[in-house]
Amino acid sequence: MKKTSLQSLRRPPRWLITVIVLLTLMAGLVGALTWGGPKDIAPLASINNPFQGLDYSTLPPAQHYAARDGTALAWRSYNPAQSADGAATRRVVLIHGSSARGQSMHVLAQALAAEGYAVAALDMRGHGASGPRGQVAYVGQLEDEFAL
Repeated sequence: MKKTSLQSLRRPPRWLITVIVLLTLMAGLVGALTWGGPKDIAPLASINNPFQGLDYSTLPPAQHYAARDGTALAWRSYNPAQSADGAATRRVVLIHGSSARGQSMHVLAQALAAEGYAVAALDMRGHGASGPRGQVAYVGQLEDEFAL
């Protein structure tokens, strides 16, 4: 029987290792495409549940304004009761968080309107009734939507 020494065992050629690695990566990519990628994230109950019991029967209808690119963006108007002294109306613009929409500001908007503020509750681009979900064209576009 012939003995083999450690020196007689050769390392596979570098090109063969490269081919094996590339084939493994390709197989992983094909598998990901075949069986699907990441799934949609389930809505967070801690964010959505507090709004389920609210009374939206007095929710004002959505109005629309044109953004700089022509997209129709939605907002809701809460007008205060007329003041007897004719004082200038104070204005508030409410902007929801990243996972909400303008109607989530309903209770706060009503309270501010009751105190004499004219309130605009916006549906930011990609939320509520403002364009396709989650679509912005550039960093800073959301800020530009309500710039004076």
